[in-house]
Amino acid sequence: FYWHRAKLLDPLDRSISPKLKRVIKEIRLANSAKTIELPHFEVKYKESLPIDADLAASILEKAYFDIGKDLAYFPKAKTGVFFYSSNDFKNIFKMPAMVRAFYDGNIRMPIPGERLGNEEFSRHIYHEYTHALLSAKTMNNCPVWFSEGIAMWEDFNKSGYNLKDLLVDAETVDGITLGSLDKEFDKDEIGPNRAAYYLLSYTVVAYIIDSWGMAGLQDILKRLADGQHVVNAIDDEFLLSEKEFERRWEAYIRNKYLLKFSTAS
Repeated sequence: FYWHRAKLLDPLDRSISPKLKRVIKEIRLANSAKTIELPHFEVKYKESLPIDADLAASILEKAYFDIGKDLAYFPKAKTGVFFYSSNDFKNIFKMPAMVRAFYDGNIRMPIPGERLGNEEFSRHIYHEYTHALLSAKTMNNCPVWFSEGIAMWEDFNKSGYNLKDLLVDAETVDGITLGSLDKEFDKDEIGPNRAAYYLLSYTVVAYIIDSWGMAGLQDILKRLADGQHVVNAIDDEFLLSEKEFERRWEAYIRNKYLLKFSTAS
């Protein structure tokens, strides 16, 4: 309704029509969706989709308790989860190829298939539910890069990936600081080094957890919920200036992953 009214008010604004078309597609799909009420989630999907509803439900509820325990937060409100066919996901959202699922107030992802196997499906649920939990816990005050880093930490805990091999690509990125991470994820377009920035965001979270435990991460999130900027939260919680934190983070990455790129130096 509001996008339609916006188009009537400003018919020359070319950015409105694509958004209006997307909303129309979402509404049509939602009207034909089957709804499953779980203890902590509301799941919607086209009844014709070959989805294993029991498997999805078990992964979602396990994620609720696993991630809730890690981040010390169990939201009372249910999280919306929308599953799509690969074609519908691609045609409605027009996301870059690297985006396999996302959270925009609801978790949205394609069902397992050629594009998404069951193991990857489980990892994506953990990743996107982490975003949902962080949004609720911090009152939407968690920076995108930090949220991505925490989500990747939950994701990688299930993947068994060799981070040392993946992080080699990060050596091509120069001058990494907390500020540059924030700037990169504030961009609308996805640059050629975005994957490396995701991995570097992960290393910030890994450094915090390895140095101060999950309690240290939880305390930072509490400060974000109180409205603090993440840099101020780190300063107050760990008694480290931004530059000193970056220096120690750099040393951590170099020692643990044997990388040669330039960060805060």
